[in-house]
Amino acid sequence: MTMSGQSVIRAGSGTGQGNKKLDNTVFELLKNKGVFPGSIVLSKAGHDINRMYIVISVENKMALLVDGIHRNRSCPKKKRVTHVKMIGILGDYENRIGQLELTETESDQNRLIQEWLLEILTKQQKKQVQQEEEEP
Repeated sequence: MTMSGQSVIRAGSGTGQGNKKLDNTVFELLKNKGVFPGSIVLSKAGHDINRMYIVISVENKMALLVDGIHRNRSCPKKKRVTHVKMIGILGDYENRIGQLELTETESDQNRLIQEWLLEILTKQQKKQVQQEEEEP
């Protein structure tokens, strides 16, 4: 409990370590539709519908999104959280962002972002195949 009486839920790796980028109150998570930095989202509206992004920041119901192809860290896509659908969480987000900051060129950063999105997409495709095999 905080001094104001609000319960605090920490979204993140679950290690119990304080995580500044991923610390959110229940109210903030609800206000942002459960979207937080490190979320993998699909665009639900606009010219980029069904495009997959990584959320790098969320403020005032707006998410900053990158995909490494059309949008990179220097020019992220700004989109309302109501216009995205959360499909997953990028594991080990803080270490991966640290890795991005250590890369020297923007093209290397974009390549890393693309690899992470491909990793998530591959996992989802494997799950879908397994589910189809289990159906009679």
